[in-house]
Amino acid sequence: MALAGFKLTYDFGDPAAEAMTCRTDCALFDFSFLECARITGHRARDVIEMFTGRSMAALEENEIFYALRVGSGGRVDAD
Repeated sequence: MALAGFKLTYDFGDPAAEAMTCRTDCALFDFSFLECARITGHRARDVIEMFTGRSMAALEENEIFYALRVGSGGRVDAD
């Protein structure tokens, strides 16, 4: 499929290659399919950091961070 003359790729098949392409080329994200979850409690930040492998210490209220979901072997599962 094409959009404005550009080929759209819906599944790279390799999340790490997809993340690298986003960093070195151009990316358009459609987040309309996402759901939200509210994690609360004194260890909420710890849970999110374990899930994403990224520190959330600098994240302020009403801000977002881009993070990867990393599997137990350190492999990128999703972004």
